[in-house]
Amino acid sequence: MRGFTNERGKDNLEDYFMVGLDYKLSGDKLKLSPINGAIEIKQWHDIKNNYAIVLLPEISYQPVSGAEIILAFRWLEGNNITFFGKAKANDELSLKIKCNF
Repeated sequence: MRGFTNERGKDNLEDYFMVGLDYKLSGDKLKLSPINGAIEIKQWHDIKNNYAIVLLPEISYQPVSGAEIILAFRWLEGNNITFFGKAKANDELSLKIKCNF
């Protein structure tokens, strides 16, 4: 992906590579997503000082139709000049319970 909506002008656009991998188990009741995330490159000529990595692994369980329990972790790493790198101190673990009716 080239640029987010908050990035204005051709000189301010950054490059993002998004990845996602899901495994469904137990008749689609259990879903493992070990490799979800993104890599951000701000300047290609100096990647070492212009990158960020986001990892978002999660596991979800659907005990009954319409209900889902999701355990997820967000880990950010990178340089402070990148969009994702600015938030690298905000790693988090989350538990979400969804009910659709």
